[in-house]
Amino acid sequence: MSSLEVVLLQGGEAQTLWKRFTRKHPRVAARYTAVETYHPGRTALRDPDPSVKEARAKRRFEAFREVRRALDGNPNRPELTEDG
Repeated sequence: MSSLEVVLLQGGEAQTLWKRFTRKHPRVAARYTAVETYHPGRTALRDPDPSVKEARAKRRFEAFREVRRALDGNPNRPELTEDG
C-alpha cells in the first residue's frame, strides 16, 4: 500500500480499530492522514432532532472535502484521471 495517503474512517468501529492500530504501530500510522466521520449507512443519520441529522450529513461531506484537501496537498501524488 505504498500509494495510500489518507484513511477515511467511516463509523465508530473503523475509528476504534484505527486507534488500536495507532497504539500498536504508531510509526506506521503516522504516515497517513486519518479523517473521521459517520458511517455511510442511513441509520447513522437517525436522530429525532433534525438539526443533529443535518449536522451528521454535513460532516460526511466535509470529511470527503478533508480527504481531497489532504490529497491535493501532496505535490508528489500523480494526477487523477477519469480512467483512474
